[in-house]
Amino acid sequence: MKTLFSIISMICLSVVTLQIQAQKAVLKGTVTAHQSKEALIGVNVVANKNNGTTTNLDGEFKLRLDPGEYSISFSFIGYSEKTRQVDLEAGKTKTLNTSLKEKAQEMSTVVVTGSKYEKDLAEETVSMEVLKPDFIENSNATSMDEALEKVSGVSMMGEQISIRGGSGYQAGSGSRVLMLLDGLPLLRPDNGIIMWKSLPLENIQQVEVIKGASSALYGSSAMNGIINVRTANPSNEPYRKIVLYGGLYGNPPVENAKWWDRRPIFGGTRLAYRQRFNHFDVVLGGSYQYDKGYLQNSKTNFGRFNFKTRYRPPTVEGLTIGLNGNFSLDQGEYFFVWQDTGRKMYLPRTGGRYMNMPLSIDPHITYFDNKNYKHSFKGRFYRTHTINSSDDTSTSRLYYGSYNFHRKLKQLDINLTTGVEGYYSTINADQFGTHNGRNAAGFFQLDKTFFDRLNLTFGTRFEYFSIDSTGTNHSLPLLSDALGADIELPVKPVARFGANYEIAKATNIRASYGQAYRFPSIGEKYVETQRSGLRVAPNPDLKPETAWSAEIGINQGLKLSGWKGHVDFAGFVTEYSNMIEFQLKGDAGLYFQSVNIRDARISGVEISTMGQGSLFGFPTNIMFGYTYLYPIDLNDTSSTDNKSHILKYRTQHSAKADIETTINIVTLGAIVKYKSFMHNIDETLNLIKGVDDFRKMHDDGSIVIDIRIGLDVIQDAKISFITKNLFNELYTLRPAYIEAPRNYTVQLAYEF
Repeated sequence: MKTLFSIISMICLSVVTLQIQAQKAVLKGTVTAHQSKEALIGVNVVANKNNGTTTNLDGEFKLRLDPGEYSISFSFIGYSEKTRQVDLEAGKTKTLNTSLKEKAQEMSTVVVTGSKYEKDLAEETVSMEVLKPDFIENSNATSMDEALEKVSGVSMMGEQISIRGGSGYQAGSGSRVLMLLDGLPLLRPDNGIIMWKSLPLENIQQVEVIKGASSALYGSSAMNGIINVRTANPSNEPYRKIVLYGGLYGNPPVENAKWWDRRPIFGGTRLAYRQRFNHFDVVLGGSYQYDKGYLQNSKTNFGRFNFKTRYRPPTVEGLTIGLNGNFSLDQGEYFFVWQDTGRKMYLPRTGGRYMNMPLSIDPHITYFDNKNYKHSFKGRFYRTHTINSSDDTSTSRLYYGSYNFHRKLKQLDINLTTGVEGYYSTINADQFGTHNGRNAAGFFQLDKTFFDRLNLTFGTRFEYFSIDSTGTNHSLPLLSDALGADIELPVKPVARFGANYEIAKATNIRASYGQAYRFPSIGEKYVETQRSGLRVAPNPDLKPETAWSAEIGINQGLKLSGWKGHVDFAGFVTEYSNMIEFQLKGDAGLYFQSVNIRDARISGVEISTMGQGSLFGFPTNIMFGYTYLYPIDLNDTSSTDNKSHILKYRTQHSAKADIETTINIVTLGAIVKYKSFMHNIDETLNLIKGVDDFRKMHDDGSIVIDIRIGLDVIQDAKISFITKNLFNELYTLRPAYIEAPRNYTVQLAYEF
């Protein structure tokens, strides 16, 4: 009897529910970008300011509402809000498709790196800059490190990147800047360096650069900042592009320094293909480049292939799965230091050959549940294999996994981001033996908006590291003193705070504070090798370094006389403890070694601007940045300038400018880069022939100018003529390594 009653009750309840549902109306549709026609993900769709949803991965939305008239608002970061009126009838479905236009009052840019979800650049609590693919292509940058030289505060020393003076000369070991490819770390497991050539220039959406400590969200290597390369997604229309280029080096500015009979040449190609097929996205890219080298024994050959896939099962709403991959082969000769100045500065002290074969495979899953909470699972298998002419062979493997969760608490107007991640790595190298590394971390961040003007951010991270049997060991002195015993944790906590306040329309002030922690790489602790007769010695006693950074800044959006853009000003300071520096020692013959120098402080100011407008009636883009640094080594006095404690291998003043204007089918552009004199280096480096003489003769810094002319010969085809180092400046970015003389490039880009 009870069973029969239950069945009847369920039937009645179902009938009532169906009747209620039948009285409802359904509103559905798709939201796209007005210009590109691409689907917009995460658009807020709100009915009468109280019932709402967000668009899914295909830009689609669905609302179930009572019959009646509604005002439907569509809003998305970086786009102008739109409102549409609809009249809904009971039991019927209405389709409402719309498109949103990008904001025009200033150059609005959407970024994800600072908070791991989409956010307007002007609302970030940290200094951040964005590189678009056109800026990279127009200058014919052949690798990402060359492209990043345009960003204010970013400098390269060989393949070592530094943001606001955070790193000196590391010589291929360790990085304080974390490289991300689509949000996943991409540092070599063995020595922690960035393999710049493997990054897919042909398929870039934008490059986001965070300046300052970001360990609370991204972990150890984000001590000095983050570079996040975001690859492009396809649209329904196929995208196909090929770039071909070739060029040659001019003669050196030093008489009799030319070592070649025929001028060295270089060239290459990049290919890209992107398209969406209903529920399946595919992105393909490839590149090949060769360079005979302006330095003797420095020729290189390089090839790269990358792919990106994404599938949205039609039977599971909100689910996306995919697999990305990247493989490259880089082989050639390396030039470490010169023989001497004068005619011998283009000749190597000693040389050698190398071959690098990095491979990454990235499975990924994204799921928006029925409450529109975002779950993201990402993995990476990263393998590097290196062979040197000295028969040094290194093979490293890294297995990485992460889970991220994002939820917007609408009633509290809080964005919650949290997750866990970790990796396991194995390294087998002739240079430093067999080792393994482990990492595990958990993090969360809260972003809260008050009064539609004030954005506050708080985040923290707990991280564990180990190399072989040595792991994270964090002491708690206050608690230890209170309990009378040594209290230690196997994890290192770091935190960050930030605020951004819109004091007027398009005017935002910001302040931030962040802690950082970096565990040394396996290479820094154990590598032992020879380069150009200079030995690199291990330091197994190397300790982790810690830091904190603080910043205050203002971002002013501009719209004046046909110009739109922004100006950004920031003051910053970073303090390090147990800072790791790569130093040249000479007590037992010349050798490099990573050592802890105890304490250091880097402070400074930076101003940057970016804008678009009309110059003499012609469309023009400009980008400018100036950075002043005061980097202090609080302990070391073994420098070539004992009157100050300026950190070694830093320049205090740097400025960069890029201007481009279009006159009918002709595009004219120029880049100007200035660096002041590098005051301090290791004293023992002067033992290398020519270093001291060259520094005395070139103590006023360097100014390098590149120019370019582009012609739109036919629709979707452009030919460019590029001259780099126009005035044939003789300069170095690190001691004993001369930079390229004037060189000429012809580039053809065709989109079809």
